[in-house]
Amino acid sequence: MQSDNTPVIKKLIHHSPSELAKQLPCYVNAMGWRVYGADMANERKTGEFYDFQIQYVLKGKGYLLWNDTVYSLQQGDFFFINLSIGHKYCADPVEPWEAVWIHFGGSQATLYYHLFGQSQPVITFPHHDIAGELMLQLLERYDRLSSEFDLLAGAHLIRIMTELTIANTSKLKLTISNEYRSEVQRAIRFIEEHIQESLTVEMVSQYVKFSPFHFSRLFKRITGFSVLEYITKYRISRVKELMIQTDLSLAEIAGRTGYCDQSHLGKMFKRMEGITPNQFRKNARFR
Repeated sequence: MQSDNTPVIKKLIHHSPSELAKQLPCYVNAMGWRVYGADMANERKTGEFYDFQIQYVLKGKGYLLWNDTVYSLQQGDFFFINLSIGHKYCADPVEPWEAVWIHFGGSQATLYYHLFGQSQPVITFPHHDIAGELMLQLLERYDRLSSEFDLLAGAHLIRIMTELTIANTSKLKLTISNEYRSEVQRAIRFIEEHIQESLTVEMVSQYVKFSPFHFSRLFKRITGFSVLEYITKYRISRVKELMIQTDLSLAEIAGRTGYCDQSHLGKMFKRMEGITPNQFRKNARFR
């Protein structure tokens, strides 16, 4: 529901990602740059919308109502929310905000949302020039890109979410200590850097010096996924990227993503995605 006080829109892009793009780890649905009117408010009920949104305040002030808590936002602040959960945000009547926002989805978006911490959606990012600059770059480059946009957007989004999540870790006041959250982030980096290996819970937990039992509970509590679920999801996302971006055979891709052979990759891909790797690659080439 939007008020009659319409914001000044500097740029608004409603991007329609292809079915192939929606298989990528992250993809953009829409993005924009607005100067909000003093009485402008956006409100959505639970289940009314979908995917995620990051908004970055360039100037002015505003407010976010999330989980029955009102958060004040000002220049340099970000919020990262799940749009399927009821929320409302509005401009300050005296100093209405100017903001850049991105509406996006994807499997990695869900993973980062859990890592970011749903209980505290707002952060003042100490190096906002990095994440904010990437958001502005996407807006500026959209008109000059076509098929490359989805890949560029995915890479930018992952970097933005990584920067925000790392910054947010030290600020969240959660029952889980920052040290533990940091160890889980180390474990995730280890998984992503060694995805070509036959990873096990024991290998990952040994890397961060936890018992497998304790680490498994901690990982699930912080990310919302078991260690093996995360490994599987990340493997499949890498398989998709390699099929789209390279001409490697499925056997070669299997070797680079931790599958023992092409048959194992194919069975897991079909179970997770509902189609075979060859069908996915064919769709990618003839979209």
